[in-house]
Amino acid sequence: DFPSSPTLADLDGDGDLEIIQPGTDGEIHIWTWEGNIFPGWPQWLNAECHSSASVADLDGDADLEIVVGCDDGKVYAFDVNGDQIDGWPIQTDAEIFSSPTITDLDNDGDVEIIVSGLDVMVYVWDCDGNYDDGDGVEWGNFRHNSRRTGYYAYELEVGVHDEDGSWSVSEARLRQNVPNPFNPITTICYVLPEGGDRVLLEIFDAAGRHVRTLIDGYRDGGSQSVAWGGDDEEGRTVASGIYFYRLVTARSRDTKRMVLLK
Repeated sequence: DFPSSPTLADLDGDGDLEIIQPGTDGEIHIWTWEGNIFPGWPQWLNAECHSSASVADLDGDADLEIVVGCDDGKVYAFDVNGDQIDGWPIQTDAEIFSSPTITDLDNDGDVEIIVSGLDVMVYVWDCDGNYDDGDGVEWGNFRHNSRRTGYYAYELEVGVHDEDGSWSVSEARLRQNVPNPFNPITTICYVLPEGGDRVLLEIFDAAGRHVRTLIDGYRDGGSQSVAWGGDDEEGRTVASGIYFYRLVTARSRDTKRMVLLK
């Protein structure tokens, strides 16, 4: 079984992604994008593994290494050939179910590995790998990034900081609702370009049926938000499930998903 989320990385630098997947069979597997077994793999972990792998340059040699926690409380580190890195695995005091995070925690230019264990402790190891403003980390945490998108590459929305301290964007941006999942109320945030725009913000159920119109009119530029309490146009409480909210302006259209739990 493979209870953990897969990790993607270009381990051999050929421009194609490999798939890294630990399993409860006590092994960590790697396949090419074509489904072939990657040379040197799988490797034995000696125990079941529920942790996803993270990938970065740990020793400063510009090659990638693979880090994964294991149910026996050990944290393993391998090079792309399947050889264990000197000094690893490292034994902790409890099972490691969490996925390692690799980042420059202390802003000194190299990378640190961070894991938490079932002993409610957080472990941090300082490594020699070059963080290189994030370029030295191929897949740094669970589902790749802080947004947990699972995408190997994604665009981060960037705004411009104005002199008055506000943020401006070139076109409307719809944010993920918070909290999500939610019960009974959630907040939907969006950003409009300077000068404002006419906004239509609607909610639909999983079948595409219209549930509620939250906004239909002009709004000023900048960050805006609106709350939804899980009701329809008649004020009736809707059922649990998946819903979609759609933002439409004169120049853009965006839709995101949210989950109502009861």
